[in-house]
Amino acid sequence: MSRRLVNITLDNLGDLPPTCRSCVFWELDPVSKARAEASDPGLEKESWISSVLLEWGSCGKILYVDGVPAAYVLFAPPQYVPRSVAFPTSPVSADAVLLMTARVLSEFSGGGLGRMLIQGMAKDLTRRGVRAIEAFGDKQWTAPACVLP
Repeated sequence: MSRRLVNITLDNLGDLPPTCRSCVFWELDPVSKARAEASDPGLEKESWISSVLLEWGSCGKILYVDGVPAAYVLFAPPQYVPRSVAFPTSPVSADAVLLMTARVLSEFSGGGLGRMLIQGMAKDLTRRGVRAIEAFGDKQWTAPACVLP
């Protein structure tokens, strides 16, 4: 079984599951999110990824197992994540990167892919000089969603 961890780019953005590909929960403030959902949220997600790639660099990773997308993680500095200010424990530290969302697809769970994904993200961010990673969690989490359990 081969495993390959790659940066999310516009070329492989379509490998994200459709629910994540069209979700702009983190990428837009609530008002802009409502407008985007009425038109084309996938286009907004693509625009956000493009903007962050140009200004900051890679903002996510996809983990492939035998060429099949099995897991992903999205992250960015707080200035690129408008939704982060809506949480009661905001703001995210200015020197930190926000771990927005991560998921191992159910058919690949239990194989250590989550650890590999987070370690790959941490290694990438350490090379860039990032000293902290922060995340928001949902205590009532019951199914894959935008906010981590």
